Amino acid sequence: MTTRSAVRSASLGDLPLKISGGTSVLCLDRPARGGEKGVLKLSALAEGELAPEENKAVPRSLESRLGRSLTADTVLISRSNTAELVGSVAYVSRTDHSLYLPDLMWSIEATEQAAISMRWLALVLSAPSSREALSRIASGTSGSMKKISMRNFRAIEIRCPAYDQQEAIASFVGRLQSKISLYRSLESAKRKLKQEIVSQLLSQQLRLEAFAGEWQTVRLGEVFAERVELGRTDLPLLSITANRGLVYRDQLDRKDTSNADKSAYLRIAKGDVGYNTMRMWQGVSAHSSLEGIVSPAYTVCIPSPQVDGAFAAHYFKYPPVVNLFRRYSQGLVDDTLNLKFNHFSKIKLNLPAVAEQRAIAGLLSRMDTETELLTSLVHALSRQKRAVLDKLLSGDVAIAVP
Repeated sequence: MTTRSAVRSASLGDLPLKISGGTSVLCLDRPARGGEKGVLKLSALAEGELAPEENKAVPRSLESRLGRSLTADTVLISRSNTAELVGSVAYVSRTDHSLYLPDLMWSIEATEQAAISMRWLALVLSAPSSREALSRIASGTSGSMKKISMRNFRAIEIRCPAYDQQEAIASFVGRLQSKISLYRSLESAKRKLKQEIVSQLLSQQLRLEAFAGEWQTVRLGEVFAERVELGRTDLPLLSITANRGLVYRDQLDRKDTSNADKSAYLRIAKGDVGYNTMRMWQGVSAHSSLEGIVSPAYTVCIPSPQVDGAFAAHYFKYPPVVNLFRRYSQGLVDDTLNLKFNHFSKIKLNLPAVAEQRAIAGLLSRMDTETELLTSLVHALSRQKRAVLDKLLSGDVAIAVP
């Protein structure tokens, strides 16, 4: 890389670009398959990348009404969506005559060869500054849908370096994105593999080596006791999350709605298992590696010597067990379902010996650690990409071009 490069400011309307719209067609409520044609959904545009599977099939009788299909080296942009998503962008790398644009999406292409790099333009339009500009020019009184006019879109100003610098930027950022996509795919594969292993281990289709004893049926009330310890306002406030387990409340990026008076909050100790009383039917529970207090909206359980808390935390997210939690929850509709300890205690589950529980929990926890490392790597590379892209698009830094 080198320092500042020469760039010029230009409006989108001043650039040699052709902008075409899609067509409205009554589609089926499923993706296209088996040679059918499909119309892209607005959700097909995500984080600058195209998700072609996000489409709706078109009845054969209406195919003649379709307009523009996907064309290689073009940029797609949603001209209408929610305030947060209007102006979402994706680059199209290959032609696909089975997928078509909806009427709420534009296709942008260069009208002069070697004038504008479309890969670069997709990066520009998906950059935070452009996203803010697109959101500002979107109009509409609806709280859910905003629209961008062609006139306002063409008036947007961007910084435009020479074509070879545009291509260099697109290639450099593309390599970073390839790494991000690779690690994201590995992360997804790890999660899927864990789900399969959990299913086989907890259904006893697969047993770890050296374990062969029968699993015993127990009531949860026989292996857990409820912890109801109040008044520990000296302890830190914790929260049980669906994906991150038990965390300090101040680590969450959302408004703190806890009561100022925490004398009625429950103590949770290391080794306990806590769950959201109103969301246990969704598997919101966690094994505690911390000591603190949690909202009275949670239930805190003390494992007996017959059950390993880490194993229980994995078991409590196993779909057949989550279904049991739903069956035993009390309430007329989902929003009012709750699983208090007296109902939780009546649920019957099959448990292996504690040694096997610990072995299973150790395996699954190691898989979680590997997945979390991949997640952290994806986040770090994404931050690096945003920082580098900001410098490149501003012209503060340029890529040396041979």
